[in-house]
Amino acid sequence: MQAMIVQGIEFSESDYGFTKPKVLSSGGKSVGVVNGGKVLTLSTPLMTTWGLSDYEGNQKFEFSLQYPTEEYGDAETESFLTNMKTFEESIKAEAIKNSMAWFGKKSMSKEVIDALWSPMLKYSKYPKGHTNEGEFDYDRPPRLQVKVPFYDGIWKAELYDDANTRLFPNVNEPTVTPLDFITKGTKVATLIQCGGIWFANGKFGVTWKLVQAVIKPRETLFGRCHISLSSADKQRLKVAEEVEQDIQESGVADTAVESDEEEEEEVVVPVVEPKKKKIVRKKAAVTTDV
Repeated sequence: MQAMIVQGIEFSESDYGFTKPKVLSSGGKSVGVVNGGKVLTLSTPLMTTWGLSDYEGNQKFEFSLQYPTEEYGDAETESFLTNMKTFEESIKAEAIKNSMAWFGKKSMSKEVIDALWSPMLKYSKYPKGHTNEGEFDYDRPPRLQVKVPFYDGIWKAELYDDANTRLFPNVNEPTVTPLDFITKGTKVATLIQCGGIWFANGKFGVTWKLVQAVIKPRETLFGRCHISLSSADKQRLKVAEEVEQDIQESGVADTAVESDEEEEEEVVVPVVEPKKKKIVRKKAAVTTDV
């Protein structure tokens, strides 16, 4: 009996199959991806996300699971990436085999299928000015797009912390939504379901939607205290509080209180005028001729 949830790090071609194409009311077509007759559901390792958003402003929310660089990756994220690459190639191989049922074509080459395929793993492009400007940079790790169901104002996903406490939905915080938790830089481990293979405007691809996620918020200095007081510091604080309480109870006035009754008198120093000097003029001596 196949497990209901497939570990992404152990995901292989034996874990899934494809249903017959189904014509939709819109005129499009879809092919289901199943595991033991049920929708394929994967668990993913802990990865970084760039935040949840409706990028086109259409209330269709999604986020990216960013595969890490070799420097920050581990065996689990490497295995998950390898298995998802294999899954993509398996879908394209199935498309060639079922070209008539899927595309109404008797035969299709791998090159044609590659041109019609809308990649599940999204790679960044070389920047402007680079010699390979506009081409995909396959030397950098890709990201996996995950949709978060939101219909008629209701979110259809559950969020938990690493202690398995449910964060969303929370009846005690009805205004909180997944947008408050899945922010840029958040680490998430997810349970995702394959939405099947879609066909539209001559292209085809596969989608994933979120069922559950364990959230590890981005580390930050803000929001909680990072100061650790020693036992001696705590004791000093306690003593200081007790002394302050004693002062208040004893009615000792604060030194900053002003008082009109105890104003210090200004001492006026009398100004002593300098004594005038007495000028004595001597009379000139009288001389007598003999």
